[in-house]
Amino acid sequence: MQKLSLIIMGALVLTACSLRRNDEAHAPSHRNFFDAVFNTNSYGEAFDKWTKRGRTQSDFDLTLLADVTFWNDEMQRAYVNEMTRRFRLTDTESKALAYKKLSENDGYYVFIISATTRHPEWNDLDSHNGLWRLSLENKDSSVRIPAERVDKVSYKNERARYFYRRMNRFNETYKVFFPKVKLMDAEEIVLHIAGPRGDLSFDFKIPGRVDENRWGSSK
Repeated sequence: MQKLSLIIMGALVLTACSLRRNDEAHAPSHRNFFDAVFNTNSYGEAFDKWTKRGRTQSDFDLTLLADVTFWNDEMQRAYVNEMTRRFRLTDTESKALAYKKLSENDGYYVFIISATTRHPEWNDLDSHNGLWRLSLENKDSSVRIPAERVDKVSYKNERARYFYRRMNRFNETYKVFFPKVKLMDAEEIVLHIAGPRGDLSFDFKIPGRVDENRWGSSK
């Protein structure tokens, strides 16, 4: 009797394995548009790679804490890949989103800045006459350009809170656009947040223009 039970159990196991292999063979493969580019990196890893933090203070109190993400082509690809995975986009939808998002970077260097200030009224990076001025330079500071556009991102936007990972209820998040034309040939760019309360600088390599093995890790 025990021998018969073992034979029956073995047959059931073999049947289950066969069914599973058959299901896997016929299951649709979920393929993202940028899998070939981001076959190992997750969105979070890409975000951390391109995000740096800086702070300035006066009288030992925080004046400005800023997390700056260089929203370059690599980050746009990671964004599209994550959108495709999270929302189960079709290949056609994924490609349409990719062309839309990557075209944003054709004429601009784009940054996401999440800023915390000692007093809420100081957090005015989107104001033309505010406390802070945003500028972008090449490495030797021979070319310096102001931000062309600064858009404040609402904390009520849940999708933004997911993708802009330094965004929280205690800071303000901005999407900043600098025209590329005067810095088109730069291999490294430096973002400055400057004002009477302090000055922060964030330097980034341009993807594809400098050997990736020479890049330092983001802070």
